[in-house]
Amino acid sequence: MKYKLLFHPEDYCIGENERFYTDMAGRGWRLEHRGVELSRFKKCDPSDDIYRIEVDYSEFDEDRLDLYADCGWEFVTKKGYINVFRASSGAEPPELYPDPKEQARTLRRMRRRTWMTNLLLLPIVTAYIALMLSIGDGWRDVSAGVFNSVVMAPGIIAVFFASLLYAIAIGMEGTIRISALYRRLKRGEPLDHTPKKRPMVHKWVLYITILLCFGVTAAQLASARRVALPEESDGVYITLDELGYAGERYNMFGSSGVNTLERVWSPTADITMAREEIRLDGGWASFDQDIYELRVPALAETYSRTIMERSHLTRDPGEYREIAVSGWDRVRVSYAECIAFRGGDVVRLYLLTPGEAAMEQRAADFTRALELIGEKLDGKE
Repeated sequence: MKYKLLFHPEDYCIGENERFYTDMAGRGWRLEHRGVELSRFKKCDPSDDIYRIEVDYSEFDEDRLDLYADCGWEFVTKKGYINVFRASSGAEPPELYPDPKEQARTLRRMRRRTWMTNLLLLPIVTAYIALMLSIGDGWRDVSAGVFNSVVMAPGIIAVFFASLLYAIAIGMEGTIRISALYRRLKRGEPLDHTPKKRPMVHKWVLYITILLCFGVTAAQLASARRVALPEESDGVYITLDELGYAGERYNMFGSSGVNTLERVWSPTADITMAREEIRLDGGWASFDQDIYELRVPALAETYSRTIMERSHLTRDPGEYREIAVSGWDRVRVSYAECIAFRGGDVVRLYLLTPGEAAMEQRAADFTRALELIGEKLDGKE
């Protein structure tokens, strides 16, 4: 293998970067390029090369590079404000900054940028939260949306929170460490070019987590199946015919999602979604079923409440009333919607039938539907 890619220390770890590149040279790997997170090395004979980092936002011209070369320093690569130089230790090149106070001046802009990044992060996050709280029912909507994503798309929500927490942690550490280094240099203390090694496990953990999360999301997308709704149920859902409403299937509004069956796998649940519309004498009937078989039963009650809070049909939880259905832990119904759970199973039903059915009739329909779905779930076990 002629080339190798490795994570390098963060930009604010000046001494750690210098030791990292120097140690790699001693092991026979010469730095070629520094990227945002990774450095590329080329295989070579072990050498006594030493590396130095200069913080400078300006571009180099030939005269400036010649000046460094005359002092024994070879310019290697530049990424942002991090400039990397290399020299043979045997040549005993002079330090780029013999006076620590002079080097401190080069860190002023970097120090300001880290402070500004953290200061800007606070109002941005605050504004985002305020925006979310101003929509719908405020914090309840935000928390319900996050919890819904945990069930439906856990990979995406995990990437978001992992990246956010990582950015906050790195930003805070950067501010603290670069400020501390700046103060030491201002006091005349020279930069430690061979500090204690710090493992970069946090980077591996972050990126492996991101890869796993994207892998989970890809598996979800690959496993999702939407097919035409069978005439007879072949799963945990039921049909309108089983509920006592017989008629010819049709699509009143021309939606591509009607009269379909969709099965979705998630690390947190197996999800079945059925949509059906039929034509009846004197009208039509529509029946939607969302059935979540959660892998953690303790989440069932919370998720049933999340579904209720996110309902587009009944925004006020006070419009639901509770009914008792044998075998179900809790059942709440409004005029057209039913949300129930038992064990780790959560069910949302939406039923519209011709005419103005009394609430008692609608509750009877939902009771019958839950009894049938419960039997199918029991049969699956």
